[in-house]
Amino acid sequence: MAIVNNTIELYEPQFCIETSRWVDKIPFERYSRNKPTYRCPCNYTFTSKTNQAWETHFNTKTHKLWISHYGGDKIIIKEKDAEIKQLRIRIGEMEKIKIDLEKKNLELQNKLSQLIGCIYPIVRTQEEKALKEHSDSVNNIEKLNLICLNM
Repeated sequence: MAIVNNTIELYEPQFCIETSRWVDKIPFERYSRNKPTYRCPCNYTFTSKTNQAWETHFNTKTHKLWISHYGGDKIIIKEKDAEIKQLRIRIGEMEKIKIDLEKKNLELQNKLSQLIGCIYPIVRTQEEKALKEHSDSVNNIEKLNLICLNM
């Protein structure tokens, strides 16, 4: 019983030093057996393990456009990876600041509740005094009105 290779590998072109360009090369040797299936990044629906299919695929407009921009994609990806790393570091710093601010906010809320607990009885007694003085003033005014009316 023969072992069948079911792996799918990603196709990558080769860099030609003489022309300073990426060139296509069929990913496996001719007449080889038990070849892995390769998938081309220019069109993720294209997979093949035959030489003829790859030769035909290399001549499509999509693949030609992709290979003309291939090197630049890798540079952009590296730049984006570095930017993502910096942003993740910044997010970590901001989360630390957020936690510190939440702790400080909780401390301030506790102090505020303690102050309210201390001030509330004082304010309540002042309010009671003010209400008593107001009712005394109203009573005095009523007495004065009665005296004025009796005259």
